[in-house]
Amino acid sequence: MHIEVIDTYFEEEAPENCNQGVYYLAKSIDAMKDIDALFMCKNWQLARGCRIENQVAKEYGIKILTYDFLYEEEKVKRL
Repeated sequence: MHIEVIDTYFEEEAPENCNQGVYYLAKSIDAMKDIDALFMCKNWQLARGCRIENQVAKEYGIKILTYDFLYEEEKVKRL
């Protein structure tokens, strides 16, 4: 299976006089327009932006893959 990862960790500085959290969240959601599935890292529930990205994926029919799902897949392959 070919998987292309789109990294949504942005290092550039947010514009001055803006809400930085919303700025970076908007960039992440913008990147979601090009994805087939969203991978949620372990403990994603602890990050406000991740919770919002998860909700966007649910609302717009984007498949959600979780850390637990992939971990279980790897465990099954080793058996």
